Amino acid sequence: MLADDAYLVRMALAHLFRPSEAVTVVGQCKDARSVGPLLDRLRADVLITDIQMPAGPDEGFRLVARLRQSHPALGVIVVSTYADVAYALKLFEDGSDGRAYLLKDRIRDRAQLIDAVRAVADGGSTIDPKIVQDLVRTRALKTRSDVDDLAPHELETLALVAEGQSDATIAESRGLTEAAVEEDVDAIFARLGLGDARLSGRRVNAALLYLADPVP
Repeated sequence: MLADDAYLVRMALAHLFRPSEAVTVVGQCKDARSVGPLLDRLRADVLITDIQMPAGPDEGFRLVARLRQSHPALGVIVVSTYADVAYALKLFEDGSDGRAYLLKDRIRDRAQLIDAVRAVADGGSTIDPKIVQDLVRTRALKTRSDVDDLAPHELETLALVAEGQSDATIAESRGLTEAAVEEDVDAIFARLGLGDARLSGRRVNAALLYLADPVP
């Protein structure tokens, strides 16, 4: 389902999905107030929305927070013009399961959106790599912390985890076996005290929070 106050944005998204057999747009609305009732009627698996809605500049976030309670199984993709780390972290503050944050001007093709829809529908998460790059860059400028003890390839792996990439995807992009990546991620999480690296949604949230957290 699509929720955006801009008619042209809704039409553009609907057009992108129209040739796809994997994704069907079942409904559209232009304000946050209409989302809940329409979801109940259409039983959509995924909602694509924006931060800014008619009720306020951050109404999209308030909507997503309400949906976490009223529709816990719903996947939500926020498609935003704001390449701001704070906005992305706000989306994930109640957990990253079934959540994605994409930047409008960096969406290159239909496949990218379809992959995000599939990820959040399955309870996974996705975040634009630019946001993660900004987090890593900010972290690198802070006082020394445990992250400084990571080898370059480990820091690269942590950033890919924060983007929501699976061990299999990371293995393919880095030319490694999936078992080697799993071992690498387990070791990184253990060293940084981030908990169980096998819980996909939680591991993204943990990585994001760690990269964003001020160094004492």
